[in-house]
Amino acid sequence: NGDVLDSVVHSDIITTVAPLLENNQPSPEICAFFSKHCRNSPRSSVVLAMFTPVIYRILKHNMDFGKNPRLQAFVRDFILALHSKENKDEAFRHFIECMHGPSSECPHPRVLPNLVAICLASVATYFQDSNSFRVRADINNEESDSSTDESVLHDEDVMMTFLRMLQLTADFDDWLPALSGMLLPIPFPKVALYHRKLTTSLKYIIRKFADDPRCE
Repeated sequence: NGDVLDSVVHSDIITTVAPLLENNQPSPEICAFFSKHCRNSPRSSVVLAMFTPVIYRILKHNMDFGKNPRLQAFVRDFILALHSKENKDEAFRHFIECMHGPSSECPHPRVLPNLVAICLASVATYFQDSNSFRVRADINNEESDSSTDESVLHDEDVMMTFLRMLQLTADFDDWLPALSGMLLPIPFPKVALYHRKLTTSLKYIIRKFADDPRCE
């Protein structure tokens, strides 16, 4: 089967290339290749094993996703690949724990805002198109092989994946004050506030803010 062969070849290439990127930012072309593997083989073992350190470097060092939207597309496709795992919530939790790091404070200040920007823009895309509601998204999607198929983002379950990511970031004490600054006032279109699942997810986060005197 050609598709199986392609997947095996891709896995071999990724296993060779990914370790070289732990100290180097991936090029747009490599991001496109990695994104394609996330979309076509989301349950491949190399997605978690090989891509997690690369994603960490992107979130840790990126200063402006607008200059390289393929970096954003790759991070988003990686998160969508986690969504396809059998125990997706465990995969989400492990991913956020890896991005935060083992200490009580995340040592890299760019990780949280970069992750939040991708989650907010992905949620906005759902309401922008599904409800004909135009909002500004921080992710610039290119019509290229590297970009997530936006029709995927119109799926409610997928949209909730990015809200789940935001919930998990709120479980880290050191991230709460900065997260409250990013999410208050609530950065979603008005129509989103009538979406029961979204408001339930937000209540969890807002309750965290309310219980922490550091949060405005």
